Order: sequence, then C-alpha cells, then structure tokens
Amino acid sequence: MQIPPTAIPENLLNIYGISATRMKVEQIEITPNAVLVNGVPLHNSRKIPLILDQLSFHCLGLCFFADKNEVYGMSYKQSSSSEKCFFSTIKGVDLSSFEILNMYHARDKNRYYFAEGGKQINEENLTIVPGYVTDQQHKEHPQLKDTLSWVSNITIGDHGVYLRGKKLPGVDPKSFRQIGFYYFSDNDHIFYKAGEQLIKLNGIDINSFHIHSDQSPYDAADKFKPVIEYLQVS
Repeated sequence: MQIPPTAIPENLLNIYGISATRMKVEQIEITPNAVLVNGVPLHNSRKIPLILDQLSFHCLGLCFFADKNEVYGMSYKQSSSSEKCFFSTIKGVDLSSFEILNMYHARDKNRYYFAEGGKQINEENLTIVPGYVTDQQHKEHPQLKDTLSWVSNITIGDHGVYLRGKKLPGVDPKSFRQIGFYYFSDNDHIFYKAGEQLIKLNGIDINSFHIHSDQSPYDAADKFKPVIEYLQVS
C-alpha cells in the first residue's frame, strides 16, 4: 500500500521501529475481494475480519487508515519471536478536518484520537510530550529528539494525562512533566516509565529525588535510599 509522503517526516523514514511499521503498511494489498496483509484479511483484535470498502481504502498516516465509511487505527507489535497486527474502527471521526499529529495521534475538529485500539481522547487541547534527550545525546544522535517525539505515546490535556490514549488516574496535568529519560513527575509524585507502563513510585521523597545519569533508570535516588528500592515495591 502506498503511504502518503506527509505520513512520516522525511528524516525519520529509516529509523527502526518507524521503518518496521512502514514496511508492515507497505505489505497491505488491496484485491478485488478484500484488503490483505501478508495474505490475511485485515481483522480486529479478536481476529474477526473487518467489513470495509476495499475500493476506497487508503492510508492516512502510518497507523491511520480510512475507507468511504470509517477511519481505522492500526496496532502493530513486533518482537524477536512474534508479530501482532490488527485494526480498530475509530468512531465519530470528521474526516474533512482529520489531521495526523504523530505516529499514534491524530485530531479532528471535535477531539483527539489514539490509533491503537481506536481510542477517543475527549480534550479540547492536547500536547504530545516531546522526546527527552540530554545535550550529549543530541550531539551524538541529532535525530533522537525528533524520533522520540514522533513515536511518543504520552499526552497532556486540560483534564488529564494520557498514556497510549488512556487517561492515567491521579496524575495532575498542570504540573506533569518529564524530568529524565526514564522519569516524570507532577507536584506530588515521581513516575517511572517501564515499557508501556507509567509506574508511580510510592513513598519516594519528591523534593530530594535526584537523577544522577540518564544512562540507567537505576542511577537515581532520594535522600533516603536509591531508586531501585522504590522500584522493587511499586
């Protein structure tokens, strides 16, 4: 399937993770009877084939697609031993005002959307948390900040903080910020990002919490003990 030139920033085309998803999209094939990926009809998370109009089906962004009736979000996970790819119908989209924001997020005149799972984010304003890089990292890897921003799955709205399109309970959007490669904070908490989770570190002293280095998530502490002791119980 052809990907629109505007779907991916040109300087990120060959970045791993982005390029893996791009290659998966390029494997989508439209036939007279179905839309296939690797020879299998596009299906939802329960492996039920989607009923869609293959003649009008097209790519909007790397994880967003549409036919004449619906907009769809693609979920794609790849590991060394497995691969999962499925599509979710995104309800209530105004296609005439639909705009891609990054790999996973889009908006129209009514709300914001997260591709994976076809989630709606009902906020009037939504900010994608940009990639966090140190000066040294930026010097050594100039594309790193753009890459991390393009694949960011954390957003801040007026009414909440969202991870992968899902609102996080008990997080203050007004004070939420990234303070290190692995860590975030609001006025009352420190959070550790572990893969697709944002973990609140219970009992940590936020005022004395200090990150010594971004090379490892364990290279941080508060005045009482190293962060690894909080990670083991959170």
